Amino acid sequence: MHTRTRRPGASVRLRTAQFKRYAESQGLISDGDIAGRTGLDRTTVFRLLRGDVDPGERIIATVLAAFPDRRFEDFFEVGITGEQPRPARRRAAA
Repeated sequence: MHTRTRRPGASVRLRTAQFKRYAESQGLISDGDIAGRTGLDRTTVFRLLRGDVDPGERIIATVLAAFPDRRFEDFFEVGITGEQPRPARRRAAA
């Protein structure tokens, strides 16, 4: 099996510790509490806090709208992803 190399790029990640600390200071203890405040699905909140998903535009906008006194940098960080091997896509038969 061939592998391709993923080009370096940027990804946005939640600053989980900072976000949890702030949420708790607002009385938001559970994933359900955070989901209720933000309007995100509880499962999405769970996966976001575990680092299973990188937040996209919708999640970032939703979180910042729910906490208007916070800035992007308070909850999110931009990281550079290195080159990582990934499986080559199979070509469709002609």
